[in-house]
Amino acid sequence: MNATTHRVNSAVFGAICGGRGGPDAMRSLRAAQRSKVILSIGAVVALARDTGHPHRTLTTDAYELLREVERSAPEAVGAVLDYPPVGAWALRTALALHGGDSAGGDPAGAEPQRLTAVAAAAATRAARPARLPLPGWPAGQVVLPSLGVAVLPAGDAPVEFVAGPAGPEIVAATGRVPVGGPGWHPVPRIRAAHRDLALTLFFDRLDLGAGPRTDDPTAARWQAGVESGWRVLVERHRPVADEFVEAITLLAPLPEPASGTVSATARHAFGAIAMSSPTGARSVAVTLAHELQHAKLSALMDLFPLLSPGPAGRHYAPWRPDPRPFSGVLQGVYAHLAIADFWRREMGGEHSAQVEYVRWRDAVRTTAARLLAADRLTELGRRLVTGVLAEVEGWSETVPAAARREAAEVAERHRDRWVRAHGPIGRPDPAPRFPGAGLAARDERAARHPRKVGEVDRFGEVDR
Repeated sequence: MNATTHRVNSAVFGAICGGRGGPDAMRSLRAAQRSKVILSIGAVVALARDTGHPHRTLTTDAYELLREVERSAPEAVGAVLDYPPVGAWALRTALALHGGDSAGGDPAGAEPQRLTAVAAAAATRAARPARLPLPGWPAGQVVLPSLGVAVLPAGDAPVEFVAGPAGPEIVAATGRVPVGGPGWHPVPRIRAAHRDLALTLFFDRLDLGAGPRTDDPTAARWQAGVESGWRVLVERHRPVADEFVEAITLLAPLPEPASGTVSATARHAFGAIAMSSPTGARSVAVTLAHELQHAKLSALMDLFPLLSPGPAGRHYAPWRPDPRPFSGVLQGVYAHLAIADFWRREMGGEHSAQVEYVRWRDAVRTTAARLLAADRLTELGRRLVTGVLAEVEGWSETVPAAARREAAEVAERHRDRWVRAHGPIGRPDPAPRFPGAGLAARDERAARHPRKVGEVDRFGEVDR
Protein backbone atom coordinates (compact mmCIF):
# COMPACT_ATOMS: atom_id res chain seq x y z
CA MET A 1 0.00 0.00 0.00
CA ASN A 2 1.78 3.07 -1.28
CA ALA A 3 0.78 6.73 -1.25
CA THR A 4 1.92 9.08 -3.96
CA THR A 5 2.07 12.74 -4.90
CA HIS A 6 -1.05 13.69 -6.80
CA ARG A 7 -0.90 16.21 -9.62
CA VAL A 8 -3.83 18.36 -10.65
CA ASN A 9 -3.99 19.97 -14.06
CA SER A 10 -4.16 23.76 -13.80
CA ALA A 11 -7.34 23.88 -15.86
CA VAL A 12 -8.99 21.30 -13.61
CA PHE A 13 -7.91 23.24 -10.52
CA GLY A 14 -9.42 26.36 -12.06
CA ALA A 15 -12.69 24.54 -12.70
CA ILE A 16 -12.82 23.35 -9.09
CA CYS A 17 -12.19 26.93 -7.96
CA GLY A 18 -15.29 27.97 -9.89
CA GLY A 19 -17.34 25.34 -8.07
CA ARG A 20 -17.16 22.70 -10.76
CA GLY A 21 -14.50 20.14 -11.73
CA GLY A 22 -16.40 17.27 -13.32
CA PRO A 23 -16.36 13.50 -12.75
CA ASP A 24 -12.67 13.10 -13.62
CA ALA A 25 -11.71 15.65 -10.99
CA MET A 26 -13.83 13.80 -8.42
CA ARG A 27 -12.04 10.55 -9.24
CA SER A 28 -8.71 12.33 -8.81
CA LEU A 29 -9.76 13.66 -5.41
CA ARG A 30 -10.88 10.19 -4.38
CA ALA A 31 -7.51 8.73 -5.41
CA ALA A 32 -5.76 11.37 -3.33
CA GLN A 33 -7.97 10.59 -0.36
CA ARG A 34 -7.01 6.93 -0.59
CA SER A 35 -3.37 8.03 -0.30
CA LYS A 36 -4.33 9.97 2.82
CA VAL A 37 -5.93 6.85 4.33
CA ILE A 38 -2.84 4.79 3.50
CA LEU A 39 -0.60 7.39 5.15
CA SER A 40 -2.86 7.48 8.20
CA ILE A 41 -2.89 3.69 8.57
CA GLY A 42 0.88 3.61 8.26
CA ALA A 43 1.03 6.19 11.05
CA VAL A 44 -1.29 4.08 13.22
CA VAL A 45 0.94 1.02 12.86
CA ALA A 46 4.16 2.95 13.53
CA LEU A 47 2.77 4.88 16.49
CA ALA A 48 1.18 1.79 18.05
CA ARG A 49 4.63 0.21 17.96
CA ASP A 50 6.51 3.29 19.16
CA THR A 51 4.13 3.98 22.05
CA GLY A 52 4.10 0.36 23.21
CA HIS A 53 0.33 0.05 22.77
CA PRO A 54 -0.98 -3.29 24.13
CA HIS A 55 -2.32 -4.20 20.68
CA ARG A 56 0.77 -3.16 18.70
CA THR A 57 1.62 -6.69 17.55
CA LEU A 58 -1.93 -7.41 16.45
CA THR A 59 -2.06 -4.08 14.63
CA THR A 60 1.12 -4.96 12.76
CA ASP A 61 -0.27 -8.41 11.89
CA ALA A 62 -3.42 -6.82 10.49
CA TYR A 63 -1.34 -4.43 8.40
CA GLU A 64 0.69 -7.31 6.97
CA LEU A 65 -2.53 -9.14 6.07
CA LEU A 66 -3.78 -6.04 4.27
CA ARG A 67 -0.56 -5.86 2.28
CA GLU A 68 -0.78 -9.56 1.37
CA VAL A 69 -4.38 -9.22 0.21
CA GLU A 70 -3.49 -6.16 -1.85
CA ARG A 71 -0.87 -8.08 -3.81
CA SER A 72 -3.49 -10.46 -5.22
CA ALA A 73 -6.70 -8.41 -4.91
CA PRO A 74 -5.94 -4.67 -4.85
CA GLU A 75 -9.54 -3.81 -5.67
CA ALA A 76 -10.72 -5.55 -2.48
CA VAL A 77 -8.37 -3.50 -0.32
CA GLY A 78 -9.25 -0.34 -2.21
CA ALA A 79 -12.97 -0.84 -1.61
CA VAL A 80 -12.38 -1.04 2.14
CA LEU A 81 -9.94 1.88 2.28
CA ASP A 82 -12.41 4.03 0.34
CA TYR A 83 -15.15 3.36 2.90
CA PRO A 84 -15.39 6.78 4.62
CA PRO A 85 -15.43 5.63 8.28
CA VAL A 86 -12.09 3.85 7.74
CA GLY A 87 -10.30 7.09 6.87
CA ALA A 88 -11.93 8.91 9.79
CA TRP A 89 -10.91 6.15 12.21
CA ALA A 90 -7.34 6.01 10.90
CA LEU A 91 -6.60 9.72 11.23
CA ARG A 92 -8.37 10.01 14.58
CA THR A 93 -6.40 7.03 15.91
CA ALA A 94 -3.08 8.39 14.66
CA LEU A 95 -3.78 11.72 16.38
CA ALA A 96 -4.79 9.96 19.60
CA LEU A 97 -1.67 7.79 19.60
CA HIS A 98 0.47 10.84 19.02
CA GLY A 99 -0.90 12.24 22.27
CA GLY A 100 1.13 15.31 23.16
CA ASP A 101 0.98 16.80 19.67
CA SER A 102 -0.33 20.36 19.41
CA ALA A 103 -3.34 18.88 17.64
CA GLY A 104 -4.33 17.03 20.81
CA GLY A 105 -5.13 13.36 21.28
CA ASP A 106 -5.64 10.74 23.95
CA PRO A 107 -3.34 7.68 23.69
CA ALA A 108 -5.39 5.82 26.30
CA GLY A 109 -8.48 6.04 24.12
CA ALA A 110 -6.78 4.97 20.88
CA GLU A 111 -8.00 1.75 19.27
CA PRO A 112 -5.40 0.73 16.68
CA GLN A 113 -6.71 -2.85 16.94
CA ARG A 114 -9.67 -1.78 14.77
CA LEU A 115 -7.25 -2.34 11.87
CA THR A 116 -7.99 -6.05 12.33
CA ALA A 117 -11.58 -5.43 11.22
CA VAL A 118 -10.32 -3.46 8.20
CA ALA A 119 -8.04 -6.36 7.23
CA ALA A 120 -10.83 -8.89 7.81
CA ALA A 121 -13.16 -6.92 5.52
CA ALA A 122 -10.51 -6.87 2.79
CA ALA A 123 -9.88 -10.63 3.16
CA THR A 124 -13.64 -11.24 2.95
CA ARG A 125 -13.96 -9.21 -0.23
CA ALA A 126 -10.98 -11.04 -1.73
CA ALA A 127 -12.27 -14.49 -0.64
CA ARG A 128 -8.85 -15.09 0.88
CA PRO A 129 -8.19 -17.58 3.74
CA ALA A 130 -7.22 -15.77 6.93
CA ARG A 131 -7.42 -15.97 10.71
CA LEU A 132 -7.20 -12.90 12.92
CA PRO A 133 -8.33 -11.98 16.45
CA LEU A 134 -10.91 -9.20 16.70
CA PRO A 135 -10.45 -7.74 20.20
CA GLY A 136 -12.29 -5.00 22.01
CA TRP A 137 -15.76 -5.03 20.43
CA PRO A 138 -18.33 -4.18 23.14
CA ALA A 139 -22.06 -4.88 23.04
CA GLY A 140 -21.53 -8.07 21.05
CA GLN A 141 -21.25 -6.26 17.73
CA VAL A 142 -18.30 -6.78 15.38
CA VAL A 143 -18.17 -4.35 12.46
CA LEU A 144 -16.49 -5.27 9.18
CA PRO A 145 -16.31 -1.89 7.44
CA SER A 146 -18.13 -1.65 4.10
CA LEU A 147 -19.72 -5.07 4.67
CA GLY A 148 -21.83 -5.25 7.80
CA VAL A 149 -22.14 -6.19 11.47
CA ALA A 150 -22.05 -9.56 13.21
CA VAL A 151 -24.26 -9.61 16.32
CA LEU A 152 -23.03 -11.93 19.08
CA PRO A 153 -24.14 -12.44 22.69
CA ALA A 154 -23.13 -9.32 24.62
CA GLY A 155 -19.76 -9.67 26.26
CA ASP A 156 -18.94 -12.84 24.33
CA ALA A 157 -15.15 -12.84 24.02
CA PRO A 158 -12.64 -13.62 22.68
CA VAL A 159 -13.75 -13.14 19.10
CA GLU A 160 -11.82 -13.85 15.93
CA PHE A 161 -12.25 -13.69 12.19
CA VAL A 162 -11.83 -16.99 10.39
CA ALA A 163 -12.03 -17.33 6.61
CA GLY A 164 -11.63 -20.90 5.42
CA PRO A 165 -13.37 -23.47 3.21
CA ALA A 166 -16.75 -22.71 4.81
CA GLY A 167 -16.39 -19.01 4.03
CA PRO A 168 -15.69 -16.05 6.32
CA GLU A 169 -17.09 -16.21 9.85
CA ILE A 170 -16.98 -14.26 13.09
CA VAL A 171 -16.23 -16.90 15.73
CA ALA A 172 -16.79 -16.59 19.48
CA ALA A 173 -16.87 -19.00 22.41
CA THR A 174 -20.62 -19.59 22.20
CA GLY A 175 -20.98 -19.84 18.46
CA ARG A 176 -20.21 -18.31 15.11
CA VAL A 177 -21.80 -15.85 12.72
CA PRO A 178 -21.19 -16.56 9.03
CA VAL A 179 -20.78 -13.44 6.95
CA GLY A 180 -24.08 -13.36 5.07
CA GLY A 181 -25.75 -15.86 7.40
CA PRO A 182 -27.89 -15.73 10.58
CA GLY A 183 -26.71 -13.00 12.92
CA TRP A 184 -25.12 -11.03 10.11
CA HIS A 185 -26.53 -7.62 9.17
CA PRO A 186 -25.17 -6.13 5.94
CA VAL A 187 -24.78 -2.37 5.61
CA PRO A 188 -28.07 -1.05 4.18
CA ARG A 189 -28.00 0.73 0.83
CA ILE A 190 -30.03 3.56 -0.63
CA ARG A 191 -30.38 3.50 -4.39
CA ALA A 192 -31.74 6.09 -6.80
CA ALA A 193 -31.77 6.11 -10.57
CA HIS A 194 -33.09 8.62 -13.06
CA ARG A 195 -32.58 8.71 -16.79
CA ASP A 196 -29.14 7.17 -17.33
CA LEU A 197 -27.56 8.03 -13.95
CA ALA A 198 -27.73 5.66 -10.98
CA LEU A 199 -26.68 6.43 -7.41
CA THR A 200 -25.90 3.87 -4.69
CA LEU A 201 -25.12 5.01 -1.16
CA PHE A 202 -24.19 3.08 1.94
CA PHE A 203 -26.56 4.04 4.76
CA ASP A 204 -24.41 3.84 7.87
CA ARG A 205 -22.84 5.62 10.79
CA LEU A 206 -19.68 7.66 10.34
CA ASP A 207 -17.54 5.64 12.76
CA LEU A 208 -16.36 2.07 13.23
CA GLY A 209 -17.60 1.70 16.82
CA ALA A 210 -20.16 -0.75 18.10
CA GLY A 211 -23.65 0.23 19.22
CA PRO A 212 -26.98 0.96 17.50
CA ARG A 213 -26.57 1.22 13.74
CA THR A 214 -28.76 2.00 10.78
CA ASP A 215 -31.11 -0.70 9.51
CA ASP A 216 -33.02 -1.66 6.40
CA PRO A 217 -36.44 -0.33 7.55
CA THR A 218 -34.93 3.10 8.26
CA ALA A 219 -33.14 3.07 4.91
CA ALA A 220 -36.42 2.19 3.21
CA ARG A 221 -38.06 5.26 4.79
CA TRP A 222 -35.28 7.44 3.37
CA GLN A 223 -35.36 5.84 -0.06
CA ALA A 224 -38.25 7.84 -1.49
CA GLY A 225 -36.87 11.16 -0.24
CA VAL A 226 -33.42 10.58 -1.73
CA GLU A 227 -34.98 9.39 -4.99
CA SER A 228 -37.03 12.59 -5.30
CA GLY A 229 -33.99 14.78 -4.68
CA TRP A 230 -31.91 12.76 -7.12
CA ARG A 231 -34.48 13.33 -9.86
CA VAL A 232 -34.19 17.10 -9.35
CA LEU A 233 -30.40 16.98 -9.57
CA VAL A 234 -30.35 14.79 -12.68
CA GLU A 235 -33.09 16.76 -14.45
CA ARG A 236 -31.96 20.31 -13.75
CA HIS A 237 -28.47 20.16 -12.24
CA ARG A 238 -26.82 17.37 -14.20
CA PRO A 239 -23.18 18.54 -13.68
CA VAL A 240 -23.74 18.37 -9.91
CA ALA A 241 -25.26 14.89 -10.18
CA ASP A 242 -22.36 13.68 -12.35
CA GLU A 243 -19.87 14.84 -9.71
CA PHE A 244 -21.92 13.56 -6.79
CA VAL A 245 -22.10 10.00 -8.06
CA GLU A 246 -18.29 9.89 -8.31
CA ALA A 247 -17.54 11.56 -4.97
CA ILE A 248 -20.17 10.55 -2.39
CA THR A 249 -20.66 6.95 -1.30
CA LEU A 250 -22.17 7.08 2.19
CA LEU A 251 -25.18 8.81 3.73
CA ALA A 252 -25.53 8.97 7.52
CA PRO A 253 -28.77 9.97 9.25
CA LEU A 254 -28.65 12.81 11.78
CA PRO A 255 -31.00 13.29 14.74
CA GLU A 256 -34.03 15.36 13.86
CA PRO A 257 -33.71 19.07 14.76
CA ALA A 258 -36.47 20.97 16.54
CA SER A 259 -37.31 22.62 13.22
CA GLY A 260 -36.08 22.57 9.66
CA THR A 261 -33.31 20.27 8.50
CA VAL A 262 -29.62 19.89 9.26
CA SER A 263 -26.73 18.42 7.30
CA ALA A 264 -22.99 18.01 7.67
CA THR A 265 -19.88 16.70 5.95
CA ALA A 266 -17.19 14.86 7.88
CA ARG A 267 -13.89 16.70 7.36
CA HIS A 268 -11.78 13.53 7.38
CA ALA A 269 -14.26 10.99 5.99
CA PHE A 270 -14.25 11.81 2.29
CA GLY A 271 -17.27 10.41 0.51
CA ALA A 272 -19.63 10.69 3.50
CA ILE A 273 -22.35 13.21 4.16
CA ALA A 274 -24.93 13.33 6.95
CA MET A 275 -28.39 14.86 7.03
CA SER A 276 -31.68 14.76 8.88
CA SER A 277 -34.71 13.07 7.33
CA PRO A 278 -35.59 14.18 3.80
CA THR A 279 -38.41 16.72 3.74
CA GLY A 280 -38.89 17.46 0.05
CA ALA A 281 -37.30 16.98 -3.34
CA ARG A 282 -35.68 20.40 -3.66
CA SER A 283 -34.58 20.40 -0.03
CA VAL A 284 -32.79 17.08 -0.56
CA ALA A 285 -31.30 18.21 -3.87
CA VAL A 286 -29.85 21.47 -2.54
CA THR A 287 -28.52 19.64 0.52
CA LEU A 288 -26.70 17.12 -1.67
CA ALA A 289 -25.24 19.92 -3.80
CA HIS A 290 -24.18 21.85 -0.69
CA GLU A 291 -22.48 18.92 1.05
CA LEU A 292 -20.74 17.83 -2.14
CA GLN A 293 -18.97 21.21 -2.15
CA HIS A 294 -17.78 20.71 1.42
CA ALA A 295 -16.40 17.29 0.50
CA LYS A 296 -14.58 18.71 -2.54
CA LEU A 297 -13.01 21.55 -0.61
CA SER A 298 -11.98 19.31 2.29
CA ALA A 299 -10.22 16.98 -0.16
CA LEU A 300 -8.58 19.96 -1.87
CA MET A 301 -7.34 21.27 1.48
CA ASP A 302 -5.64 17.93 2.11
CA LEU A 303 -3.76 18.32 -1.16
CA PHE A 304 -2.84 21.99 -1.00
CA PRO A 305 -2.25 24.58 1.72
CA LEU A 306 -4.97 27.16 1.08
CA LEU A 307 -4.57 29.05 4.36
CA SER A 308 -1.52 30.64 5.96
CA PRO A 309 -0.91 30.00 9.66
CA GLY A 310 -2.84 32.25 12.00
CA PRO A 311 -5.39 32.32 14.81
CA ALA A 312 -8.75 30.67 14.25
CA GLY A 313 -10.46 33.96 15.11
CA ARG A 314 -14.18 34.62 15.25
CA HIS A 315 -15.55 35.78 11.94
CA TYR A 316 -19.00 36.65 10.66
CA ALA A 317 -20.61 34.27 8.17
CA PRO A 318 -23.98 35.29 6.67
CA TRP A 319 -25.23 31.70 6.94
CA ARG A 320 -24.39 30.98 10.58
CA PRO A 321 -25.64 32.35 13.93
CA ASP A 322 -22.25 31.77 15.59
CA PRO A 323 -18.75 33.15 14.89
CA ARG A 324 -16.64 30.97 12.63
CA PRO A 325 -12.91 30.29 12.29
CA PHE A 326 -11.30 31.51 9.09
CA SER A 327 -11.24 27.99 7.66
CA GLY A 328 -14.95 27.63 8.39
CA VAL A 329 -15.75 30.85 6.53
CA LEU A 330 -13.77 29.58 3.53
CA GLN A 331 -15.73 26.32 3.62
CA GLY A 332 -19.00 28.24 3.84
CA VAL A 333 -18.19 30.46 0.87
CA TYR A 334 -17.43 27.48 -1.31
CA ALA A 335 -20.51 25.53 -0.20
CA HIS A 336 -22.85 28.49 -0.59
CA LEU A 337 -21.58 29.04 -4.10
CA ALA A 338 -23.33 25.75 -4.88
CA ILE A 339 -26.48 26.83 -3.03
CA ALA A 340 -26.65 30.13 -4.93
CA ASP A 341 -26.08 28.33 -8.22
CA PHE A 342 -28.79 25.80 -7.34
CA TRP A 343 -31.41 28.52 -6.79
CA ARG A 344 -30.18 30.40 -9.86
CA ARG A 345 -31.15 27.41 -11.95
CA GLU A 346 -34.36 26.78 -10.02
CA MET A 347 -35.85 30.23 -9.66
CA GLY A 348 -37.67 30.91 -12.94
CA GLY A 349 -40.52 33.20 -11.91
CA GLU A 350 -40.82 31.82 -8.37
CA HIS A 351 -40.43 34.60 -5.79
CA SER A 352 -39.11 32.46 -2.91
CA ALA A 353 -36.45 30.87 -5.12
CA GLN A 354 -35.45 34.31 -6.42
CA VAL A 355 -34.98 35.50 -2.83
CA GLU A 356 -32.83 32.48 -2.04
CA TYR A 357 -30.70 33.08 -5.11
CA VAL A 358 -30.08 36.75 -4.41
CA ARG A 359 -29.43 36.23 -0.72
CA TRP A 360 -26.77 33.57 -1.20
CA ARG A 361 -25.25 35.14 -4.32
CA ASP A 362 -24.70 38.39 -2.42
CA ALA A 363 -23.49 36.55 0.69
CA VAL A 364 -20.88 34.66 -1.33
CA ARG A 365 -19.79 37.81 -3.14
CA THR A 366 -19.29 39.95 -0.02
CA THR A 367 -17.74 37.20 2.09
CA ALA A 368 -15.33 36.16 -0.67
CA ALA A 369 -14.20 39.78 -0.95
CA ARG A 370 -13.57 39.85 2.83
CA LEU A 371 -11.51 36.67 2.59
CA LEU A 372 -9.36 38.15 -0.15
CA ALA A 373 -8.76 41.26 1.95
CA ALA A 374 -7.78 39.35 5.12
CA ASP A 375 -4.26 38.29 4.07
CA ARG A 376 -4.73 34.73 5.34
CA LEU A 377 -4.89 32.95 1.98
CA THR A 378 -1.96 31.27 0.27
CA GLU A 379 -1.39 31.77 -3.45
CA LEU A 380 -3.57 28.75 -4.20
CA GLY A 381 -6.12 29.88 -1.66
CA ARG A 382 -6.39 33.21 -3.42
CA ARG A 383 -6.85 31.40 -6.72
CA LEU A 384 -9.71 29.45 -5.19
CA VAL A 385 -11.53 32.45 -3.74
CA THR A 386 -10.85 34.54 -6.86
CA GLY A 387 -12.39 31.73 -8.90
CA VAL A 388 -15.47 31.68 -6.67
CA LEU A 389 -15.84 35.45 -7.01
CA ALA A 390 -15.38 35.33 -10.79
CA GLU A 391 -18.06 32.66 -11.06
CA VAL A 392 -20.58 34.75 -9.14
CA GLU A 393 -19.71 37.93 -11.02
CA GLY A 394 -20.34 36.08 -14.27
CA TRP A 395 -24.00 35.41 -13.44
CA SER A 396 -26.29 37.84 -15.25
CA GLU A 397 -29.80 36.69 -14.31
CA THR A 398 -32.32 39.49 -13.85
CA VAL A 399 -34.26 39.35 -10.58
CA PRO A 400 -37.32 41.49 -9.76
CA ALA A 401 -36.81 44.37 -7.35
CA ALA A 402 -39.19 42.84 -4.78
CA ALA A 403 -37.07 39.71 -4.48
CA ARG A 404 -33.88 41.78 -4.21
CA ARG A 405 -35.39 43.92 -1.44
CA GLU A 406 -36.56 40.91 0.55
CA ALA A 407 -33.19 39.18 0.23
CA ALA A 408 -31.44 42.34 1.47
CA GLU A 409 -33.84 42.61 4.42
CA VAL A 410 -33.28 38.98 5.41
CA ALA A 411 -29.51 39.45 5.22
CA GLU A 412 -29.67 42.65 7.28
CA ARG A 413 -31.75 41.01 10.00
CA HIS A 414 -29.26 38.13 10.18
CA ARG A 415 -26.33 40.54 10.48
CA ASP A 416 -28.08 42.61 13.16
CA ARG A 417 -28.83 39.52 15.27
CA TRP A 418 -25.21 38.42 14.99
CA VAL A 419 -23.87 41.81 16.07
CA ARG A 420 -26.23 41.92 19.06
CA ALA A 421 -25.06 38.47 20.14
CA HIS A 422 -21.34 38.70 19.38
CA GLY A 423 -20.32 42.31 18.97
CA PRO A 424 -19.05 44.28 15.97
CA ILE A 425 -18.13 42.29 12.90
CA GLY A 426 -14.37 42.05 12.54
CA ARG A 427 -13.58 42.39 16.25
CA PRO A 428 -10.42 40.34 16.89
CA ASP A 429 -10.78 37.47 19.33
CA PRO A 430 -8.53 34.47 18.69
CA ALA A 431 -9.86 32.58 21.72
CA PRO A 432 -12.31 29.81 20.72
CA ARG A 433 -15.57 30.60 22.52
CA PHE A 434 -18.19 28.77 20.50
CA PRO A 435 -19.22 25.17 19.76
CA GLY A 436 -16.80 23.45 17.43
CA ALA A 437 -14.08 26.06 17.83
CA GLY A 438 -11.76 23.60 19.52
CA LEU A 439 -11.77 21.30 16.51
CA ALA A 440 -11.36 24.20 14.09
CA ALA A 441 -8.49 25.65 16.09
CA ARG A 442 -6.88 22.21 16.22
CA ASP A 443 -7.07 21.96 12.44
CA GLU A 444 -5.43 25.37 12.03
CA ARG A 445 -2.71 24.53 14.58
CA ALA A 446 -2.07 21.24 12.82
CA ALA A 447 -1.57 23.16 9.57
CA ARG A 448 1.43 24.82 11.20
CA HIS A 449 2.93 21.41 12.08
CA PRO A 450 1.84 19.30 9.10
CA ARG A 451 4.44 16.56 9.52
CA LYS A 452 3.88 15.68 13.13
CA VAL A 453 1.55 12.75 12.61
CA GLY A 454 2.88 9.97 10.42
CA GLU A 455 3.89 12.28 7.60
CA VAL A 456 0.23 13.03 6.82
CA ASP A 457 0.86 16.22 4.87
CA ARG A 458 -0.34 18.18 1.87
CA PHE A 459 0.78 16.00 -0.99
CA GLY A 460 -0.55 17.62 -4.13
CA GLU A 461 0.91 19.74 -6.90
CA VAL A 462 -0.83 21.98 -9.44
CA ASP A 463 0.67 21.87 -12.89
CA ARG A 464 1.50 25.35 -14.10
